Amino acid sequence: MKFLHPMTAIGIAIGGVLIAGSAHAVTQPRQSVSLPTNYCQAALPAFEGLIRKRPLAVQNEGQATAFITCSYPSGEGRFSGSVTTRVWQYFLNNSEADITINCTGVSGQSSFTDTPQFIIKSLVVPPGSITSEISWFASDFAGAPAVFPGQGQFSTSCAIPPGGGLRQAYVNSDTDVGN
Repeated sequence: MKFLHPMTAIGIAIGGVLIAGSAHAVTQPRQSVSLPTNYCQAALPAFEGLIRKRPLAVQNEGQATAFITCSYPSGEGRFSGSVTTRVWQYFLNNSEADITINCTGVSGQSSFTDTPQFIIKSLVVPPGSITSEISWFASDFAGAPAVFPGQGQFSTSCAIPPGGGLRQAYVNSDTDVGN
C-alpha cells in the first residue's frame, strides 16, 4: 500500500478547501402542481352542497355562485431558503355560456410582523374551456418585486358560478440549494 507524503496530503486538503470556499450559492427553480382536492374546499358549509370535489376538479354543480378557498404550500418555507415567485390556477367551464370567476389572492399571514396583502383578479371563462388561468406574480405585491410577502404563504378565495370549477394549480418557487 502506498501512502502520500504528509506535505502532499496537506496541500491537497488546503486546495480542496480553497476550491470549495470559492463556490457561490445556487438557486434552483422549483414547481409543484396539484389537483384542487388537495388544497381547496368550500368556503362555508352553505357552499358544500353546491361544490363537488371530483378527482380532477373542484366544481360548482349547483344553481348559485359558491366560494372555494385554497391554501397553497410555500415552497419549502422562506426560512429554509425557499421563496414563492408565482401561483396560478386553471379554471374550467362546463356551462353553455361565458362565466366570470373572481378571485382574491392573499399573500402573507396575520401576525405582529406581517400584514397580509390582497390582490383581486377576474377571468372570463368561455364554455368548454379547461385552460383559462389566473396568475399571481411576486411583482403583484407591494414591496416584494422578487418574492411573495409573508414567507410565501398564499391563499385564494374564488367565487365560482354554476358550471365553473378549479382544475389545477401550480406554485413556482426559488430554493437556495447551497454551494
